[in-house]
Order: sequence, then structure tokens, then C-alpha cells
Amino acid sequence: MLEAYYTVKGYGEAEIIIEKSRFICYVERATTEGEAMRFIQQIKKKHWDATHNCSAY
Repeated sequence: MLEAYYTVKGYGEAEIIIEKSRFICYVERATTEGEAMRFIQQIKKKHWDATHNCSAY
């Protein structure tokens, strides 16, 4: 088992454009699965017209 690992400290976002495609990244610290799911739903609602939404928690 790992003795130490890196984790998210707080909210952040970044954007990059590659060949006319826009990639937006959002990250937020969550201590429960419910918090993570609520954050994911917020982002999906904000970008309802996105062709792809990828998430991980």
C-alpha cells in the first residue's frame, strides 16, 4: 500500500484548444462519492451542449 500520494487540494480549471477542438478541465476536491457526483452533474449542466463529457473520481 502507498505510504503517501498526491491528491486534489481545491477547485481548478484549465482550457486548451487543439486543432479547433476545445478541451476544458475542471477539478474539485470531494470527500464523498455524493460530492463527486454533484460536482460532475454541475459541470455537465454547465456544458449541456458538449459532444463529450468525461469524468473520474
